Amino acid sequence: MQKITGKFSDPEIQPFVNSIKNIIKIKSSFICSGGKGEYYHTLLKNLPKIGPSVIELDNPCIKIGSACDATPEQKRVIERILTGLTAWRKGPFDLFGIIIDSEWVSYLKWNRIKDKIAPLKGRKILDVGCSCGYYMFRMAASDPKIVVGIEPYLTFYYQFLVLQHFADVTNIHCLPLKLEALPKTTGFFDTIFCMGI
Repeated sequence: MQKITGKFSDPEIQPFVNSIKNIIKIKSSFICSGGKGEYYHTLLKNLPKIGPSVIELDNPCIKIGSACDATPEQKRVIERILTGLTAWRKGPFDLFGIIIDSEWVSYLKWNRIKDKIAPLKGRKILDVGCSCGYYMFRMAASDPKIVVGIEPYLTFYYQFLVLQHFADVTNIHCLPLKLEALPKTTGFFDTIFCMGI
């Protein structure tokens, strides 16, 4: 499970983090207790540890690592895990030279809005129905304070965890929750996205 980690010096962020800790703890134990969640959790534990030599978030195809960063065996393991997490709805991604060809060509929608929205630098952002996090990674390229995605579907949630395992972008987080499970956040988020649910 991904946790919102780190010590946030910003007094606006820490109360939000504190308010969701118990929710995440309960949800995490439920997800890992059997069925699909347990299977996905096992997949995640088998991911190799590879430091990507390059991370390009502001590209139509988000790039995490280059082909030469991973051994052939590591790529086989990653491909097996990616296949176990199909179907990939939002994307595309290039993960160590492995192209994840998504059902949706998500950069078309991002390109339509990116120059029409308020600058995201320093903002607190919520992405409702974030899926594998494609748009959150794109948002992270603008240096927001924090991006929180909510995604109740386990397949999509674990897709994000696989990508974040390698990318390790510190200011983006995905929570396996429905919108109504979030505590009251009136006035906390500066920008809210709902990019296809």
